[in-house]
Amino acid sequence: MAYAGLYIFANKYGIKPLESLSLYKLYITLKSFTLYRARIGDILKLVRYAYENGLDYKSNKLRALVSKYITYKIDTIGKAKRFLTLIEEGGLFVRDFWKLVQKYLF
Repeated sequence: MAYAGLYIFANKYGIKPLESLSLYKLYITLKSFTLYRARIGDILKLVRYAYENGLDYKSNKLRALVSKYITYKIDTIGKAKRFLTLIEEGGLFVRDFWKLVQKYLF
């Protein structure tokens, strides 16, 4: 969450080096993150934070990163009731997630 917060701050104030660094650090953290079922809630909090505080998918690399992470980990995350609740809420995450799913299905 700290890297996501730094990214949002840097994006808002146009601090490109900090924006890039925080996104890279979050990417590295997610890449090495062992996703246990008990930690799915933490990832979903990250998704909510990115979508409540960021710009749209095309101009916001944070949203793109978390959407792609969810897509890559769908075998684990997709089984969680909390994820289904997020999907039922609709909104921009569902749009971005669906675009990624379509890319991999078709």
